Amino acid sequence: MNLVWLVDDDEAIGDALRSMLRLLNYDLRFFTDARSCARALITDPTPDLILIDLNMPEVSGIELLDYIRSKLRWNNLPVVIISAETAPAAVESAREHGADGYLFKPISVGEMQAGIDQAIQKRGK
Repeated sequence: MNLVWLVDDDEAIGDALRSMLRLLNYDLRFFTDARSCARALITDPTPDLILIDLNMPEVSGIELLDYIRSKLRWNNLPVVIISAETAPAAVESAREHGADGYLFKPISVGEMQAGIDQAIQKRGK
């Protein structure tokens, strides 16, 4: 696995997560909104995994996740939700919508790697 897409509307958090993912030797593409990620999914080669912020303006992380899961061609694409939202209901909702993992911000390097590994294993990649 090489290519990870990160979707987060907060560029400062995005910078920190990008640094972490590069440290873990992942190629990375960063999106600041769900719509641009959805457009790229249609036109560009599919990534190996997508990390999606839960709470974003206009199109939420759950809405992007629903879009991904609605398309058969992305059925095996691992998706991990990242959020500062720690309520059990938010975690359960993400899983019900098809998330393969849920990471709480702030995320440590070890947690990031474990979350990615778990999501990939779940989708059988």
